[in-house]
Amino acid sequence: EGVNDQWATAAISDTDGYGMCISHYGYHMTSWHVPLALSGQVADLTGQNASLAFAPAFTPPYELPIFLPGVVGTLAASGTDFTVKLTVGSLKLQTLSVHGL
Repeated sequence: EGVNDQWATAAISDTDGYGMCISHYGYHMTSWHVPLALSGQVADLTGQNASLAFAPAFTPPYELPIFLPGVVGTLAASGTDFTVKLTVGSLKLQTLSVHGL
């Protein structure tokens, strides 16, 4: 009989019921991609032309998270007004845009 472990669901199981790869670790990691996908966040922090762009999947009003290495904050929109608030870290950007604006 195979292993019946509810906390170690395998992505691929062998014919004997034992997990071959991934187990439970990778499944919860996909949740980190959801906020980035919803905000459309694209960052290029290399060089002197550092940029941060957003293409949110929502129409205002909204408040979405910003996650970057060493930086945490929010992007808020109300009508055509946008606010970026950083709660951890700092950014030095050449370009900041939301939907190309």
